[in-house]
Amino acid sequence: MFTDGPMERFDQILFDVRRIDLTGAGSPVVVFDGDVTIDLRQLENNGELITLADDVPPGDYTGVRVYVDQITLVDLDDDGETVIEAVYPKLPAGGRLKLNPQGPFEVVAGESLLVQVDIDADKSITYHQTGNGEW
Repeated sequence: MFTDGPMERFDQILFDVRRIDLTGAGSPVVVFDGDVTIDLRQLENNGELITLADDVPPGDYTGVRVYVDQITLVDLDDDGETVIEAVYPKLPAGGRLKLNPQGPFEVVAGESLLVQVDIDADKSITYHQTGNGEW
């Protein structure tokens, strides 16, 4: 599940996610493999469930790895529909984002576990315009 804190600069913050892994002591466990676009601005007051996986091996996990194909930062006109500007920032680490929780989490056989990724866009996305017009 993804949620977001507020960010005022852009009206839409679109993440094109292709894969999500849980990481720990062993090999990464793929819990999502597909294509989904998440608008973080739409998640400021609620969350969006991205995937359910019932084949995650029991054990301790220490992180979440999100593979993002593209991030689009969109500024809309006052009508809320007309795009004034769309910015496609360069992705760090080739789009592989490592999210480290404040501690490990445990998957127990026969039990459900909700992993909520709360991204504070205002703190997590930094931007500056380069001299050649790229972001």
